[in-house]
Amino acid sequence: MVQHNRHPLGSVVGELKANGALRSLTSCLEKSAQSLLYSPEMGCLRFKHFSAVYLLVTSLFIADARSSAAAAAPRSYAVFVAFYNSSNNEARGGVAGTAFFISGTRAITAFHVLQPKSFQGIPGFERVRVWLVHEGEAAIELKPENISCNEERDLTEIQLQGQNQVSQENIFATGKMDISVEAVETEGFVAGSTGPVLVRDGKDLVISSVPKLERLSMVGKVLAQANINMRATDVNLKNSASLQLSYQPVKGMSGGPVLSNGKVIAMNSFADPRTFQQTWALSLQ
Repeated sequence: MVQHNRHPLGSVVGELKANGALRSLTSCLEKSAQSLLYSPEMGCLRFKHFSAVYLLVTSLFIADARSSAAAAAPRSYAVFVAFYNSSNNEARGGVAGTAFFISGTRAITAFHVLQPKSFQGIPGFERVRVWLVHEGEAAIELKPENISCNEERDLTEIQLQGQNQVSQENIFATGKMDISVEAVETEGFVAGSTGPVLVRDGKDLVISSVPKLERLSMVGKVLAQANINMRATDVNLKNSASLQLSYQPVKGMSGGPVLSNGKVIAMNSFADPRTFQQTWALSLQ
């Protein structure tokens, strides 16, 4: 497990430690049935002069994933969480997963990425804020009342107010899940990574800009279709229509869109518990 200690806002460097060395994509996978989950203990936000210092992540698997990506402008949003204190300059957090819009005010992500507990603090940090972020756009802060959840389908729907409506270019069309499709593609983010610039606003932290995000894109094919019943640490599915996909699971891709012919047909959810080499995606229907 990647370990981080808390660091003050005045820290100068960011680093990702994994027993003294950077971990590869495969060794980052837990050897148990799991979602592509981000844990608050995995990421640590550090600041210099109230600006975010990017965490060092494994450039190898980012480059590999991008090399197989379709050359389309990214449309998905990162679910970004910050835990912090009003009385000192310590903070923790980062990207928790991926979300995508299917209308100007309605977005989809995974339940294990965003749920009511996401708005609760963690030990050592009294406050938490959650945003949807996209490069070059104003961060959209989320509140518990913005979400509705279905744990048995690992699904969370996000409903925004009209003033937060996203541009048409970032909205995905949807289609039906179909095992006969020849190829699929997906996009998402590196779990625990940073990118948004956080600044102090009294006792709170706010995002002033989003200059960059650590994105991933992959292509693959559909291997199988099944209705899944599963009970794991963070995913509890009940007769959920699902697709097994050929691309490797990466923490941070949870909640991301699975596309065929330009339309979303499913949502990334969990790693195959038998091989840990394929991803299972869930139907939106």
